[in-house]
Amino acid sequence: QYSEFDRFLDYYSPGIAPYNNVPENFYTADYSRQQWRLVSEQRLGSINLNVGIDRRWESGVSEGQVVFTSIPVDALGFLLGLPSPPVETGLGLPVELALDTDYSLRRTTQGRFAELNWQSDGDWVLSAGIRRDTGDEAHETVRRYRVSVPAGLTRINFSYSEGFKLPSFFALGHGLVGNPELKPEQVKSYDIEWLAQWYAVGLELSVFHTQYHDLIDFDAEAFTNVNRNRVTSRGGEISLNYRWHRWQLRGSWSHVAIDVERSDRRLANRPENTAVLELNWQPADYLSWHNRVRWVDEQFATSLYTGESREYVLDDYTLWDSALRWQLNNMLAITAGLENVANTRYQEAVGFPGHSRLLRVGLLFTL
Repeated sequence: QYSEFDRFLDYYSPGIAPYNNVPENFYTADYSRQQWRLVSEQRLGSINLNVGIDRRWESGVSEGQVVFTSIPVDALGFLLGLPSPPVETGLGLPVELALDTDYSLRRTTQGRFAELNWQSDGDWVLSAGIRRDTGDEAHETVRRYRVSVPAGLTRINFSYSEGFKLPSFFALGHGLVGNPELKPEQVKSYDIEWLAQWYAVGLELSVFHTQYHDLIDFDAEAFTNVNRNRVTSRGGEISLNYRWHRWQLRGSWSHVAIDVERSDRRLANRPENTAVLELNWQPADYLSWHNRVRWVDEQFATSLYTGESREYVLDDYTLWDSALRWQLNNMLAITAGLENVANTRYQEAVGFPGHSRLLRVGLLFTL
């Protein structure tokens, strides 16, 4: 398998008055990635073994500037590498200052991985996997284990997984906030899932515990990207599915609590509770009607629109989407959908209202 990806971005911001915290800034960035992968699969009775290797090349080039219309007196210490003054004055020198934020980075990563799966005659499933990545900035090994146990009309799944994510080129190389000493983000996750099926009724219940190490975050005081020690995410989800003739009803509720350990910092735009209700009807083989109602709990948010960082709580909201699909033949289908049917007013970010009632039509052609 071979894949190639390229992305170009031309960004400009006039800043936010009075331009001390968010001055005028702009940059162009070009990012490209090439990757190949080779996998060998072997079946030995009830055992399935997958072994593979891959290699990835990444390159990123950015050119830009941050332009201060005046030099803040409070920032002179930062610019000269001196301690900050004990009291902020808010004064500035009427001299324009432009700081380059250019960077050019390359990264090569190669990986080796293996996965072993076994299924017994009694429908027990055992799975284990391991992956080792090495390269310019990565020397990481992650593992994954899963056990699936049948119990009458139910099934219980236990899983443990590890993962990591390399810092972005922006986080590493940006001339003003980049930090070349950043470590990869790491995560460990435990999950228990219970599934049951009684004729037309299906029930799923899951709980999880996820812990992040060295999470990359922006530190306003140090004015650079840093690694946070530990961030813990705990929660669960319950869902119910019911089928009756040509009707299908599905409802789910999920809860996620996030804690930045040893800190009073809260992560923005992460609601603790969400709920979804879906109702689908297929009156004929060629016609279907889909409805989805989603409720999102209130959530913490931050904004800089006043020039200073302020905290807000966004209200909860409920959205209803509805869509029709008409299958003309095996190759052609027509869709028509109405999003936000109730024309609910809501915000997903401070000062940016969500879209009002929106009509979508589409033509789907399948070869």
